[in-house]
Amino acid sequence: MNGKKEQSSTENRIRQNLLNLIKLQFLQRRFLYLGLMLLEFGCMIFGIVANLRERIGYGGGIHIADMSGMLQFGILLVVLNLCLGSYNAADNKQISMYPGTRTTRYLSRIILDILFLFCFTVWLVVLYLMSYGVYNVAYRILPDVNLLYFFSWKYLFEGSIWIFALFIMMYGLVQLAYIVMYFLGRNGYLIVWGFGLFVCILFAGMLAPVYQLLHKPLSWKEAVEIYFMAGIISIFISSVIVLRRKRPPRMVYGPVVLLVATALIFELGLKLAIDYQNLEGAYNTLEYDIIEEAKEESEEKRIFKEFEISWGEGDRMKFLEELGWIFSEKADEEDYTANCLVPQTEIISVSDMKYRKEASFDETRVTKDTFVLRLEAIDGTYQEKPIYQEIMDQIVLKKKNNRLYYDCKSFYYVLNLMFGRVNKFADTAEYNIWDLGEYDSVSEGMYLKAIIDEETMKEWEQVTEVIM
Repeated sequence: MNGKKEQSSTENRIRQNLLNLIKLQFLQRRFLYLGLMLLEFGCMIFGIVANLRERIGYGGGIHIADMSGMLQFGILLVVLNLCLGSYNAADNKQISMYPGTRTTRYLSRIILDILFLFCFTVWLVVLYLMSYGVYNVAYRILPDVNLLYFFSWKYLFEGSIWIFALFIMMYGLVQLAYIVMYFLGRNGYLIVWGFGLFVCILFAGMLAPVYQLLHKPLSWKEAVEIYFMAGIISIFISSVIVLRRKRPPRMVYGPVVLLVATALIFELGLKLAIDYQNLEGAYNTLEYDIIEEAKEESEEKRIFKEFEISWGEGDRMKFLEELGWIFSEKADEEDYTANCLVPQTEIISVSDMKYRKEASFDETRVTKDTFVLRLEAIDGTYQEKPIYQEIMDQIVLKKKNNRLYYDCKSFYYVLNLMFGRVNKFADTAEYNIWDLGEYDSVSEGMYLKAIIDEETMKEWEQVTEVIM
């Protein structure tokens, strides 16, 4: 009976020591945590200001931009700071004088860091909502600011869980690297690191299947499961190594510098091995094939709008050469290339159009004096809203001399992809919206087809043969 009471008393004391150590380390690090959160808030403010300044600098036309670039950069800085700053989790001398065992000291630090990562994820959710509120206010002042694709409850839910799982994995892997470094000592760590680099370089030619496997598109559920499992397993292995040793792990001086330096040298070594063995092409081909396979899995449907254009004045061949650029009528004369649309182009004859398995086409509209431009765009939805439909309803194409212009209500689409590509290659529309924000180009996913008469087509074929 007394034994059970003593055991219960010991467990309560250990639990109380663990809670006290968590509180103590929080007080020691509270200004660091506050600074990291303010850093991310500052990145959001900078991103919003830079984005709205960009909007004011643009003339009339169609534009798209992602305001989350600074937010993602801030997230990276915060997580790297926390992960690389956790080197003393196994040997924190600042709390060695307080009641507790090596187990409670180590676990208290791990628990506190994970709690901060959770709180930081909640803070990101708050910033996502806050930025939407700021842009709604901006919309009252700048009516052409379009928030059609800015906010999504689904993206917010999936993105916050996805990025928290990513945080856990990064923290676990860095913690494991530290513990291995502590366990082996500096010389042992460098020997193992060098051996690993040598093996990877030796078998670099066999890494292509691994590269392909790691770049396979993951669904949101698969990514979350893999990230959580990798993080938990890494933390578990680290904890077992630390807690099973009778003596504390050996301290390695400058562990942050050593870890960063070896990681960079490892990446550089693999890069040089790939370049030396001419494996870059094989890797790029694999990545391209993966993207194409993912696109082919979903049937790509397109919406289109046709314009009957008179050839009028100007050189027809010169016009066809510059067909890939659609200039904005509202652009300043000094910078007429601003706000251009650069769709993928195709020039075909009216007879070739008959054999296409496409929507019906009235070939009588194409004559020696007129031709037809078909502007196409991917037909899909993102956040339950049709992509490009708003633009296609408003846009008008016009030919002036040797150039093609568009006239359209001014749109400035603002995206907020704060949490990154949560569901890579989920569908064509989502993949396309990501590219719009990443490359700041609304032309991604737009196609322009010029349908011309037979005589002009023959002349164009002669010109292209000379050029080639």
